[in-house]
Amino acid sequence: MPAQLIFTVHELIVTAEAAGAGADGAALSVRLEPADRTLVDGAPPTTEPRTPAHGGAARFDWSHTIDVFPGGRAWDALHRALGSEGEEDSDIYFNVLGASGAGLGEAYVNLEQLLASGMDVEREHLKVLGPDSKVVGRLTVSVQAIAALKLVKSGGGGGLASMILAAAGKTAYGGMGASPAPASLSQSQPAALRLAAPFSGRTGSFSAGSAAPKMEEEQLVFTIHELIVPADTPGATALSVRLEPEDKALVGGAPPQTEQRSAAQGGAARFDWSHTVDVLPGTQAWEALHRALCSAGEEDSDVYFNVIGESGASLGEAYVNFERIFASGNDLSREDLEVLDADNKVVY
Repeated sequence: MPAQLIFTVHELIVTAEAAGAGADGAALSVRLEPADRTLVDGAPPTTEPRTPAHGGAARFDWSHTIDVFPGGRAWDALHRALGSEGEEDSDIYFNVLGASGAGLGEAYVNLEQLLASGMDVEREHLKVLGPDSKVVGRLTVSVQAIAALKLVKSGGGGGLASMILAAAGKTAYGGMGASPAPASLSQSQPAALRLAAPFSGRTGSFSAGSAAPKMEEEQLVFTIHELIVPADTPGATALSVRLEPEDKALVGGAPPQTEQRSAAQGGAARFDWSHTVDVLPGTQAWEALHRALCSAGEEDSDVYFNVIGESGASLGEAYVNFERIFASGNDLSREDLEVLDADNKVVY
């Protein structure tokens, strides 16, 4: 399913004075009104009217969902709101209406503040303020927005993986598998890589399925720095490292491989080798990332670094996982990875 904004109105308690102003049996409703009206399609969504129990709450338990995907109306509205200099441009108002349709007061949440907090709102009590800023009631709401806001924010200025996920209609953490975490990293085992997928300087957005969006070409950049092996490692006189994604289509053709390097006795084999994969919608690499990040199995986004001895036989492998990298929000820079053999024992 697409990333979504979900607004839920649970209940409303109003003062006796405000309830009387509603007249007609004090039936009340709540209308959802974003500062940028284009966030919602058509007329502002409104709850059914509800009458509070005597001296109590009007129960709504009403939700409104907005799908968010690149190129969509809601995506563009959020992009404008989050990129605006005025924080109030990302306000979402809950307008309390009497039976006649007149406004009795309003409460609000701010999406930019929500994103800064990193937390969705769960059954939050909001003050309802009347026209004179006097408290006339209390509205209980939930707002599920963080995943969609992060996608829009990163899609406007950074985050290749988030764009892949958005094009696939998947939230940032959706569908992650339960693969075990890799073994703890050791400073003595530096088979390292750097993964870089910058989106800096790109403007605009694109629709899922667009063949040629107007953006700079994006890249995955893998760098092998060095490998430390024990002095008695067979084949250590001529080592190489082969890049093997779980989905082989990511690299196309034969897996890329470093030149052979010899390790100084008890020391490091220096590679300082990089391989770049260009990524654009519709390309082989994009489709491979799309499949990997949308798979129910987290392991489908593994990328392996296979250490090859002089004979061409594998001596062990290290790996990284794209879903975990995306969840962390950070590229890897000179990360130390343990090299494991077929029995999952650390070999170096």
